[in-house]
Amino acid sequence: MQARRSFTLVELLVVISIIALLIAIMMPALRKARWQAKATYCMNNLRGLGTAVNLYLNEEEERLPSSAAFAHYGGGAQGSWFRGLQEFYGNPLIARCPADRCKYWSVPVKDIISNAERALGIDGLRHVSYALNYYLVKATRDPMTGKSRGPYNRLGMVRWPHATVYFVELGDDPDFAAADHIHPEAWPNLGSNANVMQKVDREVAYRRHFDQANYGFVDGHVERLSFGDTFKVDWDATYTQMRFVWIHNMYDPLVAR
Repeated sequence: MQARRSFTLVELLVVISIIALLIAIMMPALRKARWQAKATYCMNNLRGLGTAVNLYLNEEEERLPSSAAFAHYGGGAQGSWFRGLQEFYGNPLIARCPADRCKYWSVPVKDIISNAERALGIDGLRHVSYALNYYLVKATRDPMTGKSRGPYNRLGMVRWPHATVYFVELGDDPDFAAADHIHPEAWPNLGSNANVMQKVDREVAYRRHFDQANYGFVDGHVERLSFGDTFKVDWDATYTQMRFVWIHNMYDPLVAR
């Protein structure tokens, strides 16, 4: 009977090296697939919010959900859009993006919460990964004339619902991490794209998914975009012509197309 041949040490080392090489090749693809799954889950969250908004609009005569008082640290408070949509949707809304690792889900953004604030449901914690576009919440000032305009808080006031951003992915800065809205109406006054991005870094998690983020629009659809595809100013032409020359602005309902 012929003796069974065993592997030599060299052969075992070769096999182990091949397996290690295959793992090294596959890991980036597996990591990308995992992050892609998180981005898709996040898009589904925003689609759920869009469905809830449509149900809310039907009940509220096309008035869009509003923001809460103390909304920079009271995103979970009474009167916040998230609480309002939860009531109308009827089922628990999935509010957290699986790629959202912000520490303020468990740590308050401010040290002291007053009894009056607590009575309104304000705890200083992050309650949702998403925030509203403030243009669609309250009156704002025109960036060129300074005159008050809006709010564009009824569906009929938004000229192009398919082109106007309603929800963004919320940033991690403590000034906004527990908020229920962001302030794109302030961005045009900052004078340069570098200054805009410095402020946007605090408000929007615009690189959460492969240097992009998910955006929910007024009509309910969701897109994954680079931030520059949602907001960008041609500053040289703006200063020359003494008027804003937009490359992209999906936030201002008067400009979004």
